[in-house]
Amino acid sequence: MVSEQGSQSSFSVEADSTVVNGGLRLAPKVASVEGSAIIIVPERLTGDNYVEWAQSMSLALDGRDRIEFIQDDPPSTNDAARRRWKTEIALVTSWLLNAMVPTMRRSFMFIPSAKDIWNAVKEAYGKRPTASLVFDLRSRLWTVRQGNRPLSAYYLEKTTLWQELDQLKHRVWRDAEDAATHRRDLEEERLFEFLVGLNPVYEDIRGRLLGRIPLPSVPEAFALLRDEEA
Repeated sequence: MVSEQGSQSSFSVEADSTVVNGGLRLAPKVASVEGSAIIIVPERLTGDNYVEWAQSMSLALDGRDRIEFIQDDPPSTNDAARRRWKTEIALVTSWLLNAMVPTMRRSFMFIPSAKDIWNAVKEAYGKRPTASLVFDLRSRLWTVRQGNRPLSAYYLEKTTLWQELDQLKHRVWRDAEDAATHRRDLEEERLFEFLVGLNPVYEDIRGRLLGRIPLPSVPEAFALLRDEEA
């Protein structure tokens, strides 16, 4: 089957990187001197922006080699591993809480672990029915227009909406040929969604793009439009 889916830091290797946890040797841990008071994502969680916030937070934690602290349980054995885990949990917990607006932070600050906070936030704000989210995103994709914005700003909004939609839609295909067929259909659909919102000034080049065989991808169409604009 084929599936689709600020502050500066210095680093040092922790001394207890060879601790054995449940029979598995822990990989060397890279320790960051980033403090607990920093905000590691671009925007604080407000509730309505849960999908974007969760994605940004996951990437930020993964990039700091700490994603396991919102996914895994603490080590069941070995005092050194548990001490290190407790220290890291305190840091990750502070990052999660600092990445929320103050009124929301109070609702989660007494939850005992980073994993529990992560799951509680998901339960509170991530349970909106997928169909409702998909409907909203598709409606916006078909109705958003370039208006008085630069072409690049319009393109960025469209691509952001597509990325959000891809986060919600997980598809499994019978084989690579089936996946390739879907990809072509999806590229065509997104090209139409992109072209329909362009300002009338692009009408001539829009007609030429639709006359191409094969049709261009959205990035190709955007590049051609920018060349025309220049």
